Amino acid sequence: MSSSFQAYYDGAELALAAYSDFSTVDRGSDGALDPIGVTKALTKLDNPLLPWSERTSDFSATEAQKFIERFDALDQYTTDPTTNGFSATLFRERATGKLYFVNRGTSGADAGDLVTDAVLAIGGKPMNQILSMVNYLLRLQAGKGDVAQQVAVGVGDGAQAFRYYWGEPVQGVGPGIGGTAVTVAGHSLGGYLSTIFGYVFGGATSAVATFNAPGSWGVEGTLRTLAQFLGNADPSYAENRQTNLIGDYLVSSVPGHRGTDIRIFEEGNAHSQKVVTDSLAMMNLMALLDPGLGTTAMTNIMRAASVIDGSSIEQTLDALRRMVLGNGTAPTKVLPVADSQTSREALYANLYGLTSSPLFVAVKGRNGCVIDLSNKPADTLRSLALTGDGTAGSALAYRYALRELNPFAILGADYTAH
Repeated sequence: MSSSFQAYYDGAELALAAYSDFSTVDRGSDGALDPIGVTKALTKLDNPLLPWSERTSDFSATEAQKFIERFDALDQYTTDPTTNGFSATLFRERATGKLYFVNRGTSGADAGDLVTDAVLAIGGKPMNQILSMVNYLLRLQAGKGDVAQQVAVGVGDGAQAFRYYWGEPVQGVGPGIGGTAVTVAGHSLGGYLSTIFGYVFGGATSAVATFNAPGSWGVEGTLRTLAQFLGNADPSYAENRQTNLIGDYLVSSVPGHRGTDIRIFEEGNAHSQKVVTDSLAMMNLMALLDPGLGTTAMTNIMRAASVIDGSSIEQTLDALRRMVLGNGTAPTKVLPVADSQTSREALYANLYGLTSSPLFVAVKGRNGCVIDLSNKPADTLRSLALTGDGTAGSALAYRYALRELNPFAILGADYTAH
C-alpha cells in the first residue's frame, strides 16, 4: 500500500501546485519551465495576511524543493478570471516521464470560478470551463510547432441542448504530447473537471485523482455528445482507475462520485488543499514505515496523537521522530501555536529529515510493524506491556508506547537508546 500512498501524496501536491501562477516563469532549454522560477511561484504568499486562502499554493521551502526534484512544470493555461476562471497545468514526473494534467480548483479571487461553483451547486454543467479544458488538451496534444483544432459550441435543436463543431484552429502549446495518456488530478472544482476529463477523453486518461471534490451528476447526455464528437464513440467514467480522497464531508457529499472513495484524516475536516497535502504527507510516511497499514488505523493514530486538532500531524510526526531518532529531538511545533508557513516549513523539514535518516531506513518497509493502540482497552494494553503479543521483543515496544503515551507501537525497532 505504500506505493498507493506515494501516488496519493504526489497527486495532492500536484493539485496544490496548480494553484500557483507560472505565467511569468521563463522556459529552460529543455522546454520545461525554469525550476527556480517555479519554486518562487510555489512558495509565494499572495496575501501574507490570509496565508490559508486558495489563491496560491503556499508551499514551504523544503516542500517546494522536494517537489521540484520530482516534477517539471511544462505548461500552464489560465483564462480570464473575471469570466471563465479555468486554469490547468501540465506536469511531468522527472524519473518516469509520466504526464499529469492538473485542473486548478476554485480561486478565491476569480469571479468566473465562483459562478462555476454556483452552477455546480444547483446541479448545472459548467460548460465554459469544460470546453476550456477540452481545448487546452487539444492544444497540448498538437504542441507549439503545430496547429490545433478547437471545439466550438452552439445552440442545439430537438433533444440536444448543445451543438458542437470545429471552430477556428489555433497554434498548439507545450512540448506536443500527442495521444500520450495523462494522469488527471484536481482539488474541489478541479476534481470535478478531472472526473469529466476521464469521461470525455476515455483512453487518453491513465488515471484520475480527486481531492475533496463534488460528484458529477446529470451531465452524461450533454457530455456523451461532446465525447462522441471528439471520437470517443462509447464514453464512460474512469471507474476502475479513479480515486477520490475525501476529508471534507460537505463539498464531497455532492452525489455522483465515480471510482473509489477513500476517507482520509484532516485536521479540522477542512476543505483546503494545503491541509489535504499535509495529511497525506504524514500518511505516506506511515505507509513507508508499514506498507500494510490502512487508512483507518492511520486516522485513529493521528486523531489520538493530540488533544489539539490542529497539531495532530505534528504530534504524530514527533512521536515517530523520538522513537527513531532519540529523545533529544526538538518539537516540530510548540503548542498551542497555530499553523503558519513557519510551522509548515518545520513540518516538512522534519518529515523529510526523518525519512532520509539511516535509522528510519533500517526500520521501514515491514508489514504489520505499526500497531494501532488508540482503541484498545486498558486491560489489553496492560497485558501487552507485560507479556507482549508473541512477537519477539514486542513487550518492550508496548511498554515504550505506554510510557510515551503514544497511540501506536512499532514492533521490531531498536529500543536500546530509550
